[in-house]
Amino acid sequence: MSVTRARLLLGAVLLAGCASMGRQTSLPVLSVTLEFDAAFGRAGSGSGQFFEPRGVAVDPKDGADVVYVADTGNQRVEYLNQAGDYLKQIGRFGIGTGEFNNPCALALDFGHYFFVVDRDNHRVQQFDVRGIYVRQYPDAARTGESLRFPQAVALNSFGEVYVADTWNDRVVKFDRLGEVTRILGGFGRGRGFMHRPSGVAVDRDDNLYIADSLNHRIQKFNHRGDFLLEFGGRGSGTGFFEEPQGLAVSDDGLVIVADTGNGRIQVFDAEGRWLAEAGDLGATGGRFRKPAGVAAVKDRLYVADPADHRIVRLKLRVTRVSGGQ
Repeated sequence: MSVTRARLLLGAVLLAGCASMGRQTSLPVLSVTLEFDAAFGRAGSGSGQFFEPRGVAVDPKDGADVVYVADTGNQRVEYLNQAGDYLKQIGRFGIGTGEFNNPCALALDFGHYFFVVDRDNHRVQQFDVRGIYVRQYPDAARTGESLRFPQAVALNSFGEVYVADTWNDRVVKFDRLGEVTRILGGFGRGRGFMHRPSGVAVDRDDNLYIADSLNHRIQKFNHRGDFLLEFGGRGSGTGFFEEPQGLAVSDDGLVIVADTGNGRIQVFDAEGRWLAEAGDLGATGGRFRKPAGVAAVKDRLYVADPADHRIVRLKLRVTRVSGGQ
């Protein structure tokens, strides 16, 4: 497969003690850069081709990434290797188990299972890594719970499942058996309220980050569901968003945001301090038109770029600068 390569360096140095939204804490000094590394895929319905892919997840299997792509317009999930070569696929259009109606997001569970947000079927389906169907969330007949056009999924260290129940303006937490254990949100602009949440991610401490898309911000909650902080706001300047969607947390604890409406990826620390960005509105190299899903593994970021029918890989480089407190 032909792979386009170039280099795009964009970044910043985070100074210890710099404030965001009025907070003042001492942090290490970090230098963060993002480099465009590769892009693969093109418009089509053949193997290794995509039509408006919106979700991506990565299993760093034996040091060689297996990339799962929610190929939304083709109603399937494709498996690719780290070079972007096609491996296999599952799914087709439909309402049955293992069938999809606009799959739009993915999450992996310790390399044993993966979860697919089946948006227009108003559910999340769970599969093992071979692609064998396991269960769906929610089981409406058993629990009485329902979702409305969900758009994101993430798991914590206990295997509990968070789903962005987008059109209900909330995030729903399920246990491993599909029982609802917590609901966050409700329509609104204040802290803890949401308007079309479209992304979720969990860090190593089981804190939950939510892309509160039409409030143009990221909200952070602890594992008990207590509100911790928010950052962002509507705009195109550094640290601002226009309908953010995809979210991921890197191995270094950095928060990666697909700033969809601004055509870029932004990187923040755990307190919401801006560190770096990559991209601009466009369709070549490290430019994006509407970045959606994002996945982070070690020093690699994978971005689903649906408007250009491709997956983009970026290198994430983090350096601690001497002199931090």
